[in-house]
Amino acid sequence: EVAFMYELKVTNEYDQTLQLTQNPNYTIKEVSGLDPPEAIINKTRNANTDGSEFNSSYLNDRQIIITMTIEAPAEENRNNLYIYFRSKKAVKIAYKNGIRDVFAKGIVKDIDVQFFAKKQVAQITIDCMNPYFLENEDASGDISATQQLFEFPFAIEEPIPFSEISTTEPIEVVNEGNDPTGVIITITPISSRTVQSPITIKNLTNGMIFRIYESLDEGDELIIDSIKGEKSVKVIVNTIEFNVLSEIDRTSDWIELIPGINRLLITEGTSGIPQINAMISFTPKYQGV
Repeated sequence: EVAFMYELKVTNEYDQTLQLTQNPNYTIKEVSGLDPPEAIINKTRNANTDGSEFNSSYLNDRQIIITMTIEAPAEENRNNLYIYFRSKKAVKIAYKNGIRDVFAKGIVKDIDVQFFAKKQVAQITIDCMNPYFLENEDASGDISATQQLFEFPFAIEEPIPFSEISTTEPIEVVNEGNDPTGVIITITPISSRTVQSPITIKNLTNGMIFRIYESLDEGDELIIDSIKGEKSVKVIVNTIEFNVLSEIDRTSDWIELIPGINRLLITEGTSGIPQINAMISFTPKYQGV
């Protein structure tokens, strides 16, 4: 183990965390599964032509294998591992190096211990059905048509002004991950003004357009979640939540941010000039560290 080059820790289902690096009870020998996972490519072979035709592709599950030496007292430290790594139970593996601070969630598949070796060695296998590493801190920012500031903290505690915008110009949102990601967009009216239908969100960088035929009165809140596996659209009125998926325009896309700079534009009604407050948040995704 090379000191201070990286940090590795595990959190169990009870939110109990064990630091594995810089821990005198364990010496990490190897961690595999930190690189991009294997792609599965579906293709069709044609009888009368060379080669094949591409149909689709997807990422396979990620498998992380941690190999470590258990230091003395071996029995005590080995049994302490079982508190955090329990077969068939969920764990969160957090990894941090000079440029990444990410985590992956998975299920403990196997704990293999060499009990009778001169120095006990444990090999722990974790299957991660979501193949991506996710940023430990969500990126989020405010768009205010009154202050005309777009704030984007990028995982710091206090937001900082990212850029000044006018109400009719797009703002730039940077996805520092290396894969497209969904977003959560929360829209509220300014003061007592009514937000006119339709509300339209455009990502001018990739051409995606989301439109919903919904108006908002003072105190109302529209929440659009385009994250895969979580997709939803709801309006909160007087603390009561309503599903408004039926109000989405049939030609709409679920807005995604591509890696790098994305130019977003939010408009309302027929004039297109927004008089809204909006919050955009997302979690950058990485294929590897």
